[in-house]
Amino acid sequence: MPSLDIKSEIDSHELLNAIDQANRVISNRFDFKGKDSKFILDNEEITLASQEEF
Repeated sequence: MPSLDIKSEIDSHELLNAIDQANRVISNRFDFKGKDSKFILDNEEITLASQEEF
């Protein structure tokens, strides 16, 4: 019986490009103006950080 092996890998350069693009989009959004919002990549974990006053 034939078998099928699948291997998934993340291209780190493309991941960094996607995070940079997302940070540019956030910085240009009207509802995020004046906020320090950004995506952060740290040890294979992506975090969205934002400051908001209540």
